Order: sequence, then structure tokens, then C-alpha cells
Amino acid sequence: MKDYIQQLINIPFDLSKDYMLRAELINLQEDESILVVTMHHIASDAWSMPIIVKDVTELYRSYEEGNPLTLESLKLQYADFAIWQRNYLQGEV
Repeated sequence: MKDYIQQLINIPFDLSKDYMLRAELINLQEDESILVVTMHHIASDAWSMPIIVKDVTELYRSYEEGNPLTLESLKLQYADFAIWQRNYLQGEV
């Protein structure tokens, strides 16, 4: 199993055609699985990783408990960051 997971995460990304995130669910037993997620470094950063992990955990918890999904909205979106960066770069920088 370790070798198979290592093969999955070692597959290089082709930036011209691949998605920047790959996932594979490996069923070990009827009630046990491993989710292997491989993400290119341009798809996330240290700030976004905890958000991604929290959201995936919440999705799984809601599914397992049969509860409706309630993900909180982000206060900032990528568009907000892009506007901030554009304004910042037009200064003396």
C-alpha cells in the first residue's frame, strides 16, 4: 500500500493540461478507506491549506452523520486578494 501511495504522489503534474489537485480514494475494507490528495504547490499556500483540510473534514463529517452541509462563507475571496495586490503593486513597489 505504501508503494502504491508513493507512486500516486510522485506522478508529475503537466501544467499544460492537468488539474492542480488529484484525489484517489483507496478502499481498504468495507468500513475503512484512505483518501490520497496530491496538490500542486501553485494551487494552495500555507494560508489556504488549513481551510481546505477543515472543509474536507466538515464535508466528510456531514456525510457520515447525515446532516446538512454547513460550510461557513469565507470573509475574503481570491478576487479581494487580486484587487489588493493590484493596488499594492501600483505604488512605489
